Amino acid sequence: MSVPTPITDPITLPGAAAPWYTSSVQIAQVVTAVSALVAIFPKIASTFGLTSLDKIQATVTAVFGTIAFLAPIIGIAYRAVSKLQPLTLTKGSAEAHPATIAAVAAADVQRSVSIAPEPEPAPVQAAAPASIPIPGKPWGK
Repeated sequence: MSVPTPITDPITLPGAAAPWYTSSVQIAQVVTAVSALVAIFPKIASTFGLTSLDKIQATVTAVFGTIAFLAPIIGIAYRAVSKLQPLTLTKGSAEAHPATIAAVAAADVQRSVSIAPEPEPAPVQAAAPASIPIPGKPWGK
């Protein structure tokens, strides 16, 4: 009996995440949307040289590649000034950053709350037994 080889590349797993700019489905959807715009506004499309499906697909792929190149650069700049979890150049500046101080304070509060004893639950009262009908007698008597 042979054991199946595990798939280690997450992109090849069914349902696994993949970068959006590599998705043939995403590219096809954008090409379809651009093609619809070309059909609606042919003069604008011809201004940009979008006169065939191949040109539209090449343009969409190039735009996606440009966005994929610029996104990490913008992400680096955004993380440096982020209020949620900013990045710093050194460990010392990270420890002295106001966001770190606030996070440590919040963790201390959470720790002190979790140490407090929980109140005892209220006793559960048993429900009254349901009345069983007696043959020849009306219900509930």
